[in-house]
Amino acid sequence: DIDFNNRRITVCGKGNKERIVYYGAYAEEILKEYLQTHKNNENYLFINSKGGKITTRGVRFIIDKIMDRLSIKIHVTPHVLRHTFATDMLNNGCDIKVVQELLGHSTLKTTEVYTHVTNERLKEVINDDMSVYLKGLEDGKEKMKECYDSVYKSRCLKAIEYLKECK
Repeated sequence: DIDFNNRRITVCGKGNKERIVYYGAYAEEILKEYLQTHKNNENYLFINSKGGKITTRGVRFIIDKIMDRLSIKIHVTPHVLRHTFATDMLNNGCDIKVVQELLGHSTLKTTEVYTHVTNERLKEVINDDMSVYLKGLEDGKEKMKECYDSVYKSRCLKAIEYLKECK
């Protein structure tokens, strides 16, 4: 079921769970184009060459063809794309409960699997900042030290708050 006014699609997901999927303006253009060029099927949005629903294997086949066309040798699966999406959302400050909803997880514990990557990214950011700080000291840039102290303190406080939220 597509609701073009609110840019959302109702889909039946894993375990026959009904989910709402929201999309943006760019996806809306592509979706309308797709609907004009593909056979209409009342039950399924994405169909295979025989007019039936696309299978998970069919989705993997499409991803494999795209990766081949781009000459990318990394093995990418729908799950890898899903994991990348969730991790990217969390790394960019998205609330974990929003990610939970977007992924269709019934419990927050399931979504928390993705936070370990985010915590690793947090360590990277802090280590990168420390490298900048030490280089600034070596170059004798006191102004940079003052600025860094302020930024570092702010990031540390944010990191502590973030880690508290993850518990």
